[in-house]
Amino acid sequence: MQFRSAVALLPVLISIFSLPIPQLAHGNDFEWTVKKSSWSAADERNYSKFVVSIGQAVEKRSCGNVNRCMHSPANPYRNTDPARLSFFADCADFPYFLRAYFAWKNDLPFGIASAMRAQKHKDNQDKDIRYTPFGNVVSSRMSFVPTWNDPVIITSVLNTLIPNYISTASFRTSAVGNDTGRLFSDFYPVKIDRSAITPGTNLYDANGHVGVIYKITEDGHAWYVDAHPDNSLTVGKFSTKFSRSNPFVGAGFKKFRPLELENADESWGGIFEGGDLVGVPNSRLRDYSYEQYFGTKGQPSHDWKKAQFIFKGKVVSFHDYVRLKLAGSNFRLDPVVEIKSTVAEICMNLKDRVTSVQLAIDRGINKLPYPVTMPENIYGSSGDWENYSSPGRDVSIKVLFKQIILTTEDHVRRWRERDPELVTDSVDLPRDLLNAYDAESANCQIQYKNSVGQAVSLNLEQVRARIFKLSFSPYDCVERRWGAEGAELSACSEDLEKREWYQGLQQLRNHTERDTEAKMNYTRSEYQKIIPGVGLELPTEVDVREHLQRL
Repeated sequence: MQFRSAVALLPVLISIFSLPIPQLAHGNDFEWTVKKSSWSAADERNYSKFVVSIGQAVEKRSCGNVNRCMHSPANPYRNTDPARLSFFADCADFPYFLRAYFAWKNDLPFGIASAMRAQKHKDNQDKDIRYTPFGNVVSSRMSFVPTWNDPVIITSVLNTLIPNYISTASFRTSAVGNDTGRLFSDFYPVKIDRSAITPGTNLYDANGHVGVIYKITEDGHAWYVDAHPDNSLTVGKFSTKFSRSNPFVGAGFKKFRPLELENADESWGGIFEGGDLVGVPNSRLRDYSYEQYFGTKGQPSHDWKKAQFIFKGKVVSFHDYVRLKLAGSNFRLDPVVEIKSTVAEICMNLKDRVTSVQLAIDRGINKLPYPVTMPENIYGSSGDWENYSSPGRDVSIKVLFKQIILTTEDHVRRWRERDPELVTDSVDLPRDLLNAYDAESANCQIQYKNSVGQAVSLNLEQVRARIFKLSFSPYDCVERRWGAEGAELSACSEDLEKREWYQGLQQLRNHTERDTEAKMNYTRSEYQKIIPGVGLELPTEVDVREHLQRL
């Protein structure tokens, strides 16, 4: 699926990466050959450069979805692709997609955990395997190393095998163990430092989303590129919207486990066939670490909830620890720069949402009637709901507004206490933060086309003021998707049934966190009342301006 709006292709300077460009030497251009028995350090560095190139192109808006990026200058291998090769990946598939494509282009071995089962635990019974509270274990594996009579075709891997066998359940494995034997896990957690968290490292959100790190900035931000069910690509940065979880779930920063090919036949031309793919155990991985779960001095026998993160002798929050560990040696915290950075990220998310909502409108999903009930859970579904709804995307934006409130409150407190780690010459920090927010908000302009084709412009603060009115349902008109009221809503031609659905789902829009366990498959009439354990009568306040004025 591609966006209708044309995106100008900005040049990406691939030459600086010096990635190896393979020649097409296969008998069939779609066949996968293996000429190396393992990934070398150079292969891993080149994989990182490949991910950097894709991420930078998305950040610069040179390309907006998987297919366009892979056919753009962001992909240094594009000119060696066979004709008619098209690309699609959602969030869980995308890391595997990148890894498999790179391995194919570089004659490397690769394989996947092709089936998962819930870890044996009483609280895991009858749970969606994507959201098991105590994680999963691998129950079968699949190798992409060909044999003499059974070739591996890249289109089958990218378009069928990965989409059919991979989900976010594949990432939901314990931080300890799962690394030996025939059924090893695909990932291992890494240390929190700049040498371990490199481009190509995966970032798993226990609420059911995955990104791939493509850059670490000097101010300690880990930026990721992620895919969505509509094939779109976006970028974001690690923040409090990625919460810690228990070690059985294995959320956080994790890399693909290195693979080694054993017992393979080496034919003429140095091509390997068959053999066994073996995962490198944690004990041999220099950057393996479980500190994300048990803290800087913790052990697996400790209670993960009591983990402490100590930086330069001071106990800090987990998210602050990640930031400080990833920052360059000269980093100092500037509160005004911080609020501008977060507003810029919100702005990016809103512009991506414009494209996503418009795609649903272009597909005519808003003209379809609502189903009899909501999906069993709005954050993990299938079909049109998975492809065109936006509950997870909308929650992420709300969380960023909450983050501004929490961080500015902390920064003002530290400023008043003359914290030497803050760098600012402000004599009135709350006022300067408010001015910075207002200026950045005014500069962030988004525009959507209403139901009669007229352009409607909003700035960031206007969207913030209606953030809990934004409909996540693809069956609503575009005005509802953007929280319109009054004259702005008049172009919407919804019927009574859709109006009642919109009103009833307000209790779900009031959430600022994903609830992936609640059963939400209620009818329109049932949603006319607040459903205990599912809905919220009132939203959490995210009024940034009022908060800053109060400070």
